[in-house]
Amino acid sequence: ADSGLRSRLDKALQAGLMVIACHSSLRARQRLSRVEMRALIGQLLQCGHSGHCPHGRPTWVEMETKELERRFGRIV
Repeated sequence: ADSGLRSRLDKALQAGLMVIACHSSLRARQRLSRVEMRALIGQLLQCGHSGHCPHGRPTWVEMETKELERRFGRIV
């Protein structure tokens, strides 16, 4: 404990778990059925820190309907 070995081991374990979580996650353009989408959202909502991944990237963004319409050229 005096050498900080426990602390380094804990940090290494956390880093390894973050890598495993990211590498087993969904990738861009990966197709999901509606059932899979609903299950995924349900699991996400049960997480304690569901607003971001272990690296701090957002898992979702909230957007007003007007902003969404503007981005798709529906309104100016």
